[in-house]
Amino acid sequence: MLTKAKAERETNRKADAETTLMTLVNEYKTEQGAEGLYWLAYSFQEKGDVAQSNETIFDFSGPFVDFGYWYGRMFLLLADNYVTLGEDFQAKATLESIVEKSTNEEIKSMAQTKLQTLN
Repeated sequence: MLTKAKAERETNRKADAETTLMTLVNEYKTEQGAEGLYWLAYSFQEKGDVAQSNETIFDFSGPFVDFGYWYGRMFLLLADNYVTLGEDFQAKATLESIVEKSTNEEIKSMAQTKLQTLN
């Protein structure tokens, strides 16, 4: 399903991709489901609907906490959304939390880089 959704995105069938990703997220609490949730939230951000992107992350991310890389990417996306909304304080707090709590070094590094741009 993840491969199908990526192919739909690549062929500019983004609405179909969102439907496929939502099914993936709802039915599979796997690493692919975690990646699917990231891409679903990213899709909303891409359309300029950062509120929906944030809600998607908050509403569906819980079962994916064990997939550190994709869980971290979701919260990096959330921080980007806060910046877009002009909520730099919330973005900074989110990034600091990622640096403090993430077990994935790549995600920590990404968060630290984003933090430097906010300071």
